Amino acid sequence: MFHKADRLFKGAALLGIFLFILFTPLPNINAQGNEYYVKAAYLEKFSRFTEWPSGSLSNEFVITIIGRDPFKGALEEIALKYKFKNLPVRIMHINEISELKKCNMLFIGELKKGNVSEITAALKYKPVLLIGETKGYSEKGVHINFYLTEKGTIHFEINPAAIKRSGLKIDMYLLGLGKVIGE
Repeated sequence: MFHKADRLFKGAALLGIFLFILFTPLPNINAQGNEYYVKAAYLEKFSRFTEWPSGSLSNEFVITIIGRDPFKGALEEIALKYKFKNLPVRIMHINEISELKKCNMLFIGELKKGNVSEITAALKYKPVLLIGETKGYSEKGVHINFYLTEKGTIHFEINPAAIKRSGLKIDMYLLGLGKVIGE
């Protein structure tokens, strides 16, 4: 009984931290460059609320960025402060889906060809959490897609059907915090 209460307390604490980050407005996001630091922190939180299939995580958590890297070192800073799934983090940068090796999380930055459908088709049934920040990406199979409100706060959409196909499991708390999008 004590262990169950302890897990509930830890879950509530994590949810509180996540809610604080989610609803904290960012003054002058573009001027201060805070947007991508917050998004990098979200990636770490997403990993906490995601379960990968048994055997799909190895001795490091690999985050790959395809396309332009908007983080400008913020993701590396977060990766130095926090472990993802209790694993050290390695960040890779690629420009083409053909360059993709083993990874656990793929951030889809600005693409030269802009073909997100090719990426989602290639990874449709693989346990890779797909994250983007472009309007319409959730409808094309990206699992979590960031968007900014008119007030400058960062929110995200979640595509549960695409997540389920990948073999990943998202905690119900995370589903409750995002805007659910269907394909």
